[in-house]
Amino acid sequence: MSDTRISSFARAPSVTDVGRGGGRDNWSPAYRIADVNNTRSSEGNQPLLREAVEISVAQQFTILAEQWHNESGAHSSMTLRKEHPAYGKLFALGPSIVPMLLEVLVTKPDLWFPLLRDITGENPVPLEERGVYDLMVERWRAWGRGKGLLN
Repeated sequence: MSDTRISSFARAPSVTDVGRGGGRDNWSPAYRIADVNNTRSSEGNQPLLREAVEISVAQQFTILAEQWHNESGAHSSMTLRKEHPAYGKLFALGPSIVPMLLEVLVTKPDLWFPLLRDITGENPVPLEERGVYDLMVERWRAWGRGKGLLN
């Protein structure tokens, strides 16, 4: 079977599609995934389509995370960093990026904790450990393992 069938079903959202409103071609990735997951094809290739969209979310995460890190990393104010457009677009990707965030805590250290809190609504870091990066990373990664998000 040819993988070209994927492109005939839906255009995977690009980074610029995130957060746009409007017509069918401008759905946010989270909405697009929900739509793809409920789509049936006569050829039965639904898993391939879902996998293609998930890859797209991972690619968007990588691009947006790099942009946010590069363009806002010099700010000491987390308030200013959260106002960066890439932060809002990362947030819009939703819970599907939490495993990626838990990995990037180790591979590309940055202040990812507010985004994790904003997306999950949780904070597993005890008050006395806040501000100690290594301890915060371990608490979040333990939380992720407990939720089955990390191995």
